[in-house]
This record gives sequence, C-alpha cells and structure tokens, in this order.
Amino acid sequence: MKIFTAFTLLAILSVLAVLHFASAEEGLDQHHRVSRDAGCPDLKACTKKCQSEGHRTGTCKGISRTRCLCAN
Repeated sequence: MKIFTAFTLLAILSVLAVLHFASAEEGLDQHHRVSRDAGCPDLKACTKKCQSEGHRTGTCKGISRTRCLCAN
C-alpha cells in the first residue's frame, strides 16, 4: 500500500511539473521571441539584439536562462 501511494504521489507531481513548465512557455507569447537558436549568451548581448530589432529591452528566460526574449 505504501508503494502504491508513493508511486501515485510521484505521478501527480510529475504531471504538475509538466503542466507548470508548459504554462510558463505559453506565458512567453506576450514577448517577441528572438531566434531560439541564438540562445542568450549574456544579458547585454540579448538587450543589444532586441534594441536593434526595435524593442525596448531584452531578457534571458527559460530553463538555465537560455532564451533571449524581447519586450516592447
């Protein structure tokens, strides 16, 4: 019975983790995405790239801050 409860809790937590990261990605739609391949090497480079595209600023987001996102 304890094993069943442990696996059930693990499954529930796994589903919640997947839903959390999926909703976080959807929330990024309010920002203009810069090329995903470019990544986000540093904040200054990200901001400079975004400003060159006509945006106000850029920020590093995502897991390990690997995506450069522009904000108006």
